[in-house]
Amino acid sequence: MVMDVGREAGAASGPAAEENAAPVLWAKMTWPEIERMGQTPPHMAILPLGTTEQHGRHLPVDVDVKNCWEIAREVSARTGVPVLPPLPYGDSRFWAGWPGTLTLQPETLLQIILEIADGVVASGFRRLLLLNGHIGNGPALAMVEGLLRDRHQGLQVRALSWWDVSERVSAQMYQDSIAGSLRSFHANCGETAVYLDHSPQLVDLEQAVDEPRDYRRPQFSYHSRKLTQSGVMGRPTAATAALGREIFEMVIADLTGFIQDCAKEETPADLWGIAGST
Repeated sequence: MVMDVGREAGAASGPAAEENAAPVLWAKMTWPEIERMGQTPPHMAILPLGTTEQHGRHLPVDVDVKNCWEIAREVSARTGVPVLPPLPYGDSRFWAGWPGTLTLQPETLLQIILEIADGVVASGFRRLLLLNGHIGNGPALAMVEGLLRDRHQGLQVRALSWWDVSERVSAQMYQDSIAGSLRSFHANCGETAVYLDHSPQLVDLEQAVDEPRDYRRPQFSYHSRKLTQSGVMGRPTAATAALGREIFEMVIADLTGFIQDCAKEETPADLWGIAGST
C-alpha cells in the first residue's frame, strides 16, 4: 500500500498507482513541496549512501552507489517516502590506491552525513533512513546513529545496509562470501547480478574472475592488495540478470515492509530516568 504522502507534481497517488508510481525525488521538488512533505506523515526521508571505488575488471566504479540508488528510487515509488540525492563518496580506504577509487576519511564522511541530516530536520522531517550500499561505511554509520540521536533528540534515525534488510536477502548476498573473511563481499555474484539487472550494458562478464582462492584469514588486518589481484571478493562468474531481478524484488518487498513499519513506530517511553536527559 502506498502511504498517503505527497508526490512530485503530476504524479499519481493512492493504491491503484502503486505499481506505476514515480519515486519522490528531493532534488526535483521546490522548497514549498519539501516543506509540505516534512509536515505530512510519515515525516520520513531516505538518504542513499555508497562510494566510488574499483569493483574488479568487469564492473564500473559506481556499483555501490548505483545499486543503492536504484533500490532507493523503487522503494520511494512504492511508499511515497522522498529520497535525497545519493552520496557517491564513502570510506573506501580498504581499496585506496586502486585506479578509480575515491575515498573519504571516516571523520569526513561522518561530518557530511551529520550536516545533511541537519538540513533534513530543519525541513521538518522527523524520521531518517540512512540506506547504505557500501560495507566500508559501516563503522562511520554506527557512530552517526548515536551522534544524530544526541544532536536531534526528536529524530528517529536508522542506518541500514540494503543487503541486511532481511535474512533471505542476506543469504543471497553472502552466499559466496569467502570463508574466514568476516562475511565480506565485493564485486561478487550478488552485486554483479543486481547491476546486471539495471545496467547490463556496463557489465563485462568476460572480464569477471572469482577470487580469492585458498584464502586463510591472517591474524591481523591488511589492505586489499594482500587479498586479491583483480579487486574481487566472491564469485561473480555465477551472476545473471535473472538472479539480479530476483534479489532486487526481494529487497524492494522487504524494504518496503520495513519502511511501512518505521512509519508507524513512535519513540518508546523511557524505562529508566537519566539525570539531565529530556
